[in-house]
Amino acid sequence: MRTNNEKLDKKLLNNMRELLKTPAGRAVLYYFILLCVPPDGVFCGEDTHKTAYNCGLAAMAEMIKEFVKEANKTALAQMENEWNSMVTSLENEQSEI
Repeated sequence: MRTNNEKLDKKLLNNMRELLKTPAGRAVLYYFILLCVPPDGVFCGEDTHKTAYNCGLAAMAEMIKEFVKEANKTALAQMENEWNSMVTSLENEQSEI
């Protein structure tokens, strides 16, 4: 992540590293990434406005991923594993009810 301010860049990178230290921080960041991935893909036939919107969403997902990788090279894989475990656990809890 780059701004035009080196001190701000360092501060934001340190903040990201702090978020990545906790399971809750990793879960929320991964959820934001998932929110930015269009479920049906980027292209929407002849609807150029929706395609442009989806391209923007996908770009945001990539920007967040790159920021996470800059802060911690292995965090994305960890986030995905933890997310999948959490979802599976919640699904199992519901099936037991």
